[in-house]
Amino acid sequence: MNNNKFIIGITSIGSGIGQSVISSCRLSNLPLRTIGLGMNPFAYGAYDCDAFDYLPTIYDENYVDELIRKCGEYCIDLIIP
Repeated sequence: MNNNKFIIGITSIGSGIGQSVISSCRLSNLPLRTIGLGMNPFAYGAYDCDAFDYLPTIYDENYVDELIRKCGEYCIDLIIP
């Protein structure tokens, strides 16, 4: 929790499901800061989150390591894959 906001990491923000999660977070009126994680910086979800960062494809051998690194970098409280 940072500045009284929960920091939520959302992966696959370019997919329909990822975008639905982002919309649900916004509509919840909870004190959230959303961090979008994905491969496509032009995905709709990248612009609807508070911040966006690149994450390699799930098939990349470094995917889990990168995901863990991003969680630490942004102090993510909860990740929604």
